Amino acid sequence: MQPVKMNKRHVNENDAAEFLGVTPNALQDWRLKRTGPVFCKFGRAVRYPVTELEKFADAARVQTRSPLTPRSKRSPVASYTAVR
Repeated sequence: MQPVKMNKRHVNENDAAEFLGVTPNALQDWRLKRTGPVFCKFGRAVRYPVTELEKFADAARVQTRSPLTPRSKRSPVASYTAVR
């Protein structure tokens, strides 16, 4: 597997999939559902702007709790109530 060339303004489906860590089929499915990254059509060729792939990846980031953030003083077990 060769490294993705990100010095281009637009990349093909295979390079975009590799950049995002998904399969080309996933990108095709997302295009049909209009849920994936922004893409361009040049005739029949589908291309992905590199800047849009970066935005899409950034939007998928999940903020985790910092290890320095104090935990709630309530125990999860103490808040559980059995349903009978």
